[in-house]
Amino acid sequence: MATPLAVALGVAAFAAAWRRYGVFDFADEGVLLSQAWRAAHGQVPHVDFETGYGPLYFALQGAVLRAGGLVGIRLVLAAVHGAAAGLCFALARRLAGPTAAWLAVALQVALFLPVSPRLGTPINIPYPAWYGGVSGVAIAWLVTAPTARRLAVAGVIAGVVAAIKPNSGVLLVVGAALAAVAGDGRRGVLGVVVPLLAALTAVVLVAPSGVSTTAISLVPPVVGAATFAALRAGDDRTVLPRLLALGIGFALVVVPAYAPSFVALGPAGFARDVLLIGAGVAGVYELPYPAGAFIAQLWALVTFLPASPRPGWRRMLVTLWSAVVLFYGARMVMGPMDAGATAEWLRRGVETALLVAAPVVVIWGVEAGAMERTDLLPPVAVAAPALLQLYPRPDFAHLLPLGPLLLPLLVALPRGPRVRRWGFGIGAGLATVRFAPTALALAALLLGRTETVTVGREPLTIAPAGAPRLHALADAVRGLVARTSPEASVLAFPACTAVTFFADRRQAGPYEYFFPGRPDTTQVGALLSSTLAPAPPPVAVTCTAEGTGLARAWDYYPDMVAFLDGRYRVVASTPPFVVREALP
Repeated sequence: MATPLAVALGVAAFAAAWRRYGVFDFADEGVLLSQAWRAAHGQVPHVDFETGYGPLYFALQGAVLRAGGLVGIRLVLAAVHGAAAGLCFALARRLAGPTAAWLAVALQVALFLPVSPRLGTPINIPYPAWYGGVSGVAIAWLVTAPTARRLAVAGVIAGVVAAIKPNSGVLLVVGAALAAVAGDGRRGVLGVVVPLLAALTAVVLVAPSGVSTTAISLVPPVVGAATFAALRAGDDRTVLPRLLALGIGFALVVVPAYAPSFVALGPAGFARDVLLIGAGVAGVYELPYPAGAFIAQLWALVTFLPASPRPGWRRMLVTLWSAVVLFYGARMVMGPMDAGATAEWLRRGVETALLVAAPVVVIWGVEAGAMERTDLLPPVAVAAPALLQLYPRPDFAHLLPLGPLLLPLLVALPRGPRVRRWGFGIGAGLATVRFAPTALALAALLLGRTETVTVGREPLTIAPAGAPRLHALADAVRGLVARTSPEASVLAFPACTAVTFFADRRQAGPYEYFFPGRPDTTQVGALLSSTLAPAPPPVAVTCTAEGTGLARAWDYYPDMVAFLDGRYRVVASTPPFVVREALP
C-alpha cells in the first residue's frame, strides 16, 4: 500500500494548496457552511433547520468547524480527495496494472479536481457527495474479492455514507449486494432476487420523472449489471453469508444514527423529511440528462463489443454509424459557440462529454465482464447503481465525486490497439482542455500573482480578475457585522448565507435556500406569519442569484418579496448582495 498512500498524500497536498483560494459558489457553499455553523452551535438538523442530509454529516461538519474553522473544513476535504485518489490508484492497479493506475490518477486530477482562476474550486465546497464518492471507490475495491469479512466492512462504509447522505448510502449498499451475489454461475434463489431488487430500485427511484432522458440514461447500466450479476451468481450457501455480513454492517451504523430522528419525526415525517419520500424533490431540482447519452450507450454496445474479428459488412456498418454518432454527438455536446467565449464553450463541452461518457463506461464494463473480464463485474456492480446519485440533477458538480470510481473501470477495459490510440488521444485532449484553467491558477498561486481579500476573519486569495467578486462579499459581511450584534439573527434570501457565515451570524428561520418549490409557498407563508412578521430580524441580506435557478425565487415567493420591500430599507448595495435594515 506504499504507492497508493504516496498518491493519496500527493493529491491531498494538491487539494490543500487551495484551502484559502476563493469561494467558488456563494449559494451552495454558503448554504452548507451556514448549516455547519448551526450544527457547531448546537442546532439539530430536521428540527432547527431543514436539510436533505443526514445527522452524521452535521456532527462531522460542526466538530470540524469548531476545531478548525473554514480552513479546517477545506483541509478535511483535501484529505478526502487524497484518499479517493489513493483508492482509485489501488483499484485501477488491481484491475489493469500500475501504468493504467497512474493514468487513472492523472485523469482524476485533470478532469475531476478543477480550479477556476476567477472563482475558486468546487473541491472546497463541503458537498456530502464527496464522502459518497470516496466510499464508493473503497467499496468497489473491497468487493473485488467479495468475502463475508470484506462485505461487512463495505456495509459499515455504506452505512456511514447513508448517515451522511441517505440516497448515496442506499445506492452503494445496493451495488455491494449485487457484487455479493457474484460466483461461479451455480445460481440460487438469492442470485435472482437480489439483482431483480437492484433493477427495481433503479426504476422506482426515477419513476417520479417518468420516461425522461435521465431515466433512459441511468437505468440501463443498472439493469445490465443486475442481469449479468444474475447470470454469474453463486449458490445460496455462498451468497447468504455475504449478504448477512453486508446487511449487519450497514444496520450497525444506520439504526443508531437515525433512531433519534425517527422518534422525533415519526414514521411519516421521517419518510418525508429525511428520506425525502413524497417530498417532490425530483420535480423541483430535476435537470435533463445531456442529449445523446442513451444513443451513446447503444453505440458503445455495438462498437466496443469485445467480439473481434467482425465480418466486413458489419465493420463497415459500425464505422459509418460511429462517424454519424460522433459527428452529431459532438454538435450536441459542444452546443453553439458564444462569440468571444471560447474557453467557456470548451469547458461546457468537456463537462457535457464527461456526463455522456459516464454511463457508457459502465456499459463497457458490463460488456467486458459478461464476455471475458469476470473480475470487472464486482466493481461495475457498485458503479452502476452509484451513477443514480446523478438523479435528479445530472450536472457536472454531481459527477465530480464519481470520477475516482469510474476511471479505474475506464482504464481497465480491454481494447484493440487502434481503439486504444483513439481513446488516449480523446482522453488527453479532454484532460488538457479541462486542466488548462487549473494550470493557470496554480501558476498564479505559486508565483504569488494573487490578491488577498479578508472576508470577515478569513484572508482569502484569488486571481486579480476574481477579486471584485470577493470584495463584494467582504463589503456585505462588514455591513452586516456593523449593524448587528453577535446574537442577532439575519434573514438571507434567496441563498445569501455565505454572508451570514462569514459574519458569524445565524440565519433566521429554518431555511437557508429558497429554491422555487422547496420550501413551498405554504411553508414560506407560515414562516412569515409565525416568525418573521411579528419580530422582523434587524437586518436582511438579499442577492440576485443571476444565472441560476435561484433567481426565479424573486417571482416564486411574492409574499417574501413584499415583506422585504415593505419592512426593510436598503442601506448598502455591493452586487450581487444588498444589505437591508428593518424599518422602525
